[in-house]
Amino acid sequence: MKLSSRELRLLMITITISLLGLGWWIVDSQLALRKELKQEINRSELQLLRAKKDLRERTAAQTDMERLRAQLPRHELNRDLNADLSRQVKALAAESGLRLTGLTPEPEEELTNLGLHQSALRCSWTGAPGNLLGFLLRLEQLGAVADVRELRIRAGRPGEDLKGSFMLDFAYTRVEESSASPAELNTIAL
Repeated sequence: MKLSSRELRLLMITITISLLGLGWWIVDSQLALRKELKQEINRSELQLLRAKKDLRERTAAQTDMERLRAQLPRHELNRDLNADLSRQVKALAAESGLRLTGLTPEPEEELTNLGLHQSALRCSWTGAPGNLLGFLLRLEQLGAVADVRELRIRAGRPGEDLKGSFMLDFAYTRVEESSASPAELNTIAL
């Protein structure tokens, strides 16, 4: 069967339109794929930038932690520190003129994820505002060794001393007795 010239032209137009449609569909799907890939690349670059920032911050935090850890006192593994810490806090308070009316040690905690140990003393006190301020300033000069938390102050009648309590936290590392020289141990200087 022979096609007429009109049918032949319609066939050619149909084939051309079909090829153009197929070409457009292929190009459109490729453009959509390219757009998705570009978005994925942008997301990946953003994740990479965030990961680099996190790594820098983590590295800086680890550096700061190591610097602070180097400042902390080192004590033997099995040594009970409550008596030493109590004696040193009493001496610091006496230098400041602050009267300690009670010292209660809390159990030692091991901060395994940081490689540190923490002890706490609950202290009750009485004294003039200047005595408390002197004690806190002396304590601040020690650096990362000790820190006050839960400071409570009760004022009495005019002319009477202040009263109160605070929790004093101590941070330190523990070492095996044989792994450190005696000069390195018990470097807390209250």
